[in-house]
Amino acid sequence: SSSTTTCSFFTFDKEIFSHYYIQKNKRFSMFISEIVSNWKLVLELSKIDFKLRYKSSFLGLLWVVLEPLLMMAVLYMVFSRVARFDIPYYPMVLLSGLIQWQFFSKASSAGLSSIVQKKAYVTKLAFPRQIIVLSSCLSTYYIYLFEMLVFLCLFAFFGSGFSWFLFYLFPISLLFLFFVYSISLFLSAINVRLRDINYLWAVVLRAGFYLTPVFYTSDRIPERYQFFFFLNPITGLIEMVRAATFSMYHDRLFHFGVIMFLIASLILFITGSIYFHFRQKSFVEEL
Repeated sequence: SSSTTTCSFFTFDKEIFSHYYIQKNKRFSMFISEIVSNWKLVLELSKIDFKLRYKSSFLGLLWVVLEPLLMMAVLYMVFSRVARFDIPYYPMVLLSGLIQWQFFSKASSAGLSSIVQKKAYVTKLAFPRQIIVLSSCLSTYYIYLFEMLVFLCLFAFFGSGFSWFLFYLFPISLLFLFFVYSISLFLSAINVRLRDINYLWAVVLRAGFYLTPVFYTSDRIPERYQFFFFLNPITGLIEMVRAATFSMYHDRLFHFGVIMFLIASLILFITGSIYFHFRQKSFVEEL
C-alpha cells in the first residue's frame, strides 16, 4: 500500500507540475504574441519618441551624426596622442566601439525610464505594457542604424576595403536590439518601485564604458584579465562588429565572447519577460 501511496502521490505531484508548467508557458507565449499582434502600435509609439527626441533642438537630427563624431575626436586626441595607442585605422575602430556603446547606454536608459515617463499610458489606457519598453528601445535603434550608416560611409571614404562580412552588421544589430530590450524589461519593472535604480544604472554605465573595449581593442587587455572582460556580453558584441568590418578580433576568446552574448540575451529575455509580467500588475498602484 505504501508503494501505491507513493505512486499516487507522484502522479498528483506530476499533474500539479504539468499544470504549473503549462500555465507559465501560456503566459510567456501570450507575452510574446501581444508584441507581435500590436506591432503597428509599437512602430507608432517609437516614431513619436523619435520625433520628440530632437524636437526642441536647434540642430535637430544633425546631432545623430555630430555627437559620436565629436566624442570620437576627443577620445582620438586623448588615446592616440597622449596614451599613444598604435592601432591600425584607430579613428574608425574607436568610432565602431563608440556607436555600439552609445546605443546600449541610451537605449537601456530610455527603456529603464519608459514606464515611469509614460505613466499616463499605463494608468489610463489598457494595452500590453511591454510595448512601451520596446518602442523606447526601438526609437533609439533608429538613431543607431543612422549612425552605423554614417560609419559605413566613412569606412568606405577612408578606403578600409570592402568585405562581404559587412552584410553581417544588420543581423548583429537586430541581436543587439534584442539584448537591449531584454535588459530594459528588467530595469523598467524595477524602476517603477525603486526609482534609485536610475542613478545606480548611470554608475554601472560609466564603469562599463572603461571595462568594455570601446576605445581600445581586446588584445590590449592583459592576458590574465582577458577571460573576465569577455564575460561582459557587450565585449562579444563589439568583437562581432569589428570582426565584420576590420577582420579584427581576439583569436582565442572571440567565439567565447559571441556565445556569452547570445546566452546572456536569451537568459535576460526569458527572465526579464517573466519578471515584467508579474510586476506589471502593480504598475498602476505604484505610479
